[in-house]
Amino acid sequence: MYLEITFKDITAYPGDIGDQAAVDAFEAVTEKVICDAACQNQARVHRGEIRRLLGTEVIREITFK
Repeated sequence: MYLEITFKDITAYPGDIGDQAAVDAFEAVTEKVICDAACQNQARVHRGEIRRLLGTEVIREITFK
């Protein structure tokens, strides 16, 4: 089983691409929908005990008109 997250375009991607405003906006939404940063960190530690990260990748698609 794996998790795949698809963004509409690269501008919607909140990763480390130098756009701190996008990262801040993403974090604000996660705090509102899930819980605050401390709560998320506690849950992340618990999930880390049962998960094994195999890798990450960014895939881009070019669609010609």
